[in-house]
Amino acid sequence: MRLLTRWNMEKIADILIAQLNETLRNVNYEVLLSNWKALPEAERSSVYAVDGSRSVTRLSGTIVYFLSAIAIGSGRSYKLFYANAMQYNHGVSDQVVRMQMETMENMIGYLAEKMLRGEKKLILMDGTLTGSLIRPPVYPEDIKSIAVIRSLIGINDFDNLIYEYVKMLEEHYREVRRKLKDEGTSDAPLLSDVIIDKFRRKYLETRIIGHIRNKVRVKVPSSIIKREGVPLSLLERFLEEGKSLEDALREIKEERVEVVIDKDMVNDAFHILLTYIEYLYSLDKLLEVANLAYIAKSFYTKKLANMLGIPIVDTALLDIVLRRFLKKEKEGYWSFEEPVRIPHEIPEYLINHFKNVKKFAERGVNIGYVRFERGDVIYMVQSTKKIEDILPLILHHRVGGYIRPLQLAHDGAKISYKEARMALDALINYLRNKDPELKVFTKYGRSPLE
Repeated sequence: MRLLTRWNMEKIADILIAQLNETLRNVNYEVLLSNWKALPEAERSSVYAVDGSRSVTRLSGTIVYFLSAIAIGSGRSYKLFYANAMQYNHGVSDQVVRMQMETMENMIGYLAEKMLRGEKKLILMDGTLTGSLIRPPVYPEDIKSIAVIRSLIGINDFDNLIYEYVKMLEEHYREVRRKLKDEGTSDAPLLSDVIIDKFRRKYLETRIIGHIRNKVRVKVPSSIIKREGVPLSLLERFLEEGKSLEDALREIKEERVEVVIDKDMVNDAFHILLTYIEYLYSLDKLLEVANLAYIAKSFYTKKLANMLGIPIVDTALLDIVLRRFLKKEKEGYWSFEEPVRIPHEIPEYLINHFKNVKKFAERGVNIGYVRFERGDVIYMVQSTKKIEDILPLILHHRVGGYIRPLQLAHDGAKISYKEARMALDALINYLRNKDPELKVFTKYGRSPLE
């Protein structure tokens, strides 16, 4: 199969040349060059670098996934593992897996810093803090589903759920920390999947008053009617039943109004809610770390380029200017003077429970672009501290054009195809031996292709 022809290559080259020429015509190179600073002197620091990995396999209506997160640096290494299966649901399953992996990364970063020795302690994360602050659920249907759950169980019970869950997470973190100190690993870092049935019975099922096939009948809290008004469909139903407006208002006030909603939607939304609360808690704890930095290898930020009115990503812009006007790919860094605020869609009724997340979501994140070595690539660095303050601590761990602990963490966290396949085969064999009928859940559609 021929994937690339000379015509394709010429077309791609023409596109990039046009973009390059447009950038050179419009760029104010003096502004960029005057703010490109020499790298500061390195300062001694102890460090843990954190990275995670996931492997997901779709079977017959079920997904089986394996997660890992590792902290590697100045002390002994720590690692978290997690394996789970869930009924596949497009959109929901992928978000849960992604949030759980990042929850583990945040958790091990926070706990590793507690066990790190040294006067200046540094935690390095792979990726971006801005991405963590706008992590899913950000899609409108997810936010709406969480709002439905909040209205369904009631505002007071919703807050009580969060308070109770956070208390359990505090104890859970102490237990995982003890496990890491004793053994260096934990295979039970996540709590949401463990407590979901208990919380569903306590907070959700008390509102369900009947089942109709795959639907559930629930009572509508008067609070949601007061806040959002009476739905037209509900008014039409009252009229069909021959009820007066006074009858309708009395039923609403006494919370005797019943509606039928999709059972799977309610359960999925509740799962997303608990997973998201655990994620926000982990991020809130990580943001307590005094010296915290994120380093991104791949990103397409145009914050700087947009300020200058140029349609190109920031790293390419800086590369073009340095190469063209300095005649060399000089090491150094460029940073924004003020923290950069990133729009987020975390509802107030959630973010108010996590003061550090709220603080940096509102204040913004310090962002800079750094070339650690002449001729190497430019990386994005984000931090809760000013870039010029955190950069000396990072540079202590530079080897060549990158940060060595982050490279080791990436290699240590990676779940290889061979490892995942062996674990999956072992699980499938166990399930089939435990109950032959479980075979229906373990068929693998891509088997003939491998």
